[in-house]
Amino acid sequence: MALLIPPQQDIALLLLRIVAGLIFVIHGKDKFKAEWAKTYQTSRPIAFLAGIGMVFGGLGVIVGFLTQIAAFGPLIVMLGAVYFHKFKWKHSFIAKQSYEYPLIMALIALLFVLVGAGAYSIDALIGLA
Repeated sequence: MALLIPPQQDIALLLLRIVAGLIFVIHGKDKFKAEWAKTYQTSRPIAFLAGIGMVFGGLGVIVGFLTQIAAFGPLIVMLGAVYFHKFKWKHSFIAKQSYEYPLIMALIALLFVLVGAGAYSIDALIGLA
């Protein structure tokens, strides 16, 4: 038995889309700066691609347009961040420098890849939801 009736689930998806999408966009725009690539020991082209995935993916998630495709960009970037934190930099799960934040953001992106945007989205307006 579902705890929420469908309209409430769609409101919850809308709120999560807006907040997570804004986080993706805000963190994505930083990846276009040369200092970001240097700080996180990655190449400028990879940082640029990560920025594209986060910014455009975040915008798609916010408005709910091609949401399952849009959320794939942030999902890949966040899984990469988990990999770097865990295996390259040897950060623990819970610490000042940890991989818990990118992991939860990856799981949120995965939710949108698997479930979609819900009723309050452009996808629903054009018949994709």
